[in-house]
Amino acid sequence: MKPEDFVSAVRRVWLANALDRYKRILTDTPRNPAADTVWQKQILPCWDTLDDRQRDGVLKFVRLAMVETISDMFVLVDNLGGFNEFRDKFHLVYGDECERVSGDLLDYFLAAEEDDPAEIKWQS
Repeated sequence: MKPEDFVSAVRRVWLANALDRYKRILTDTPRNPAADTVWQKQILPCWDTLDDRQRDGVLKFVRLAMVETISDMFVLVDNLGGFNEFRDKFHLVYGDECERVSGDLLDYFLAAEEDDPAEIKWQS
């Protein structure tokens, strides 16, 4: 697997698919104000008060947080930064041949984000 293919899969699964899943959850979850969960008592009621423009903004912010988190993970596996308690380098490998994938993942990820940013639109 080429690093570009891995980054493409991460963007598809962890960004696009996850964001679609979040939108479905926000829309399709039955409302039950009696349920004692943060989801039912705080998140869904707040979401329901937003207009489409505000929902777009929330989803863009969620995606931004996801991009930041993925970028932080790529910083770690590309050995561009890390945790003080880990002294050895990380290597992301793939397959029986242990083909190295890490090294330039962050660069590929950020380039893909710049070249093909997601258009996020709330569709009510």
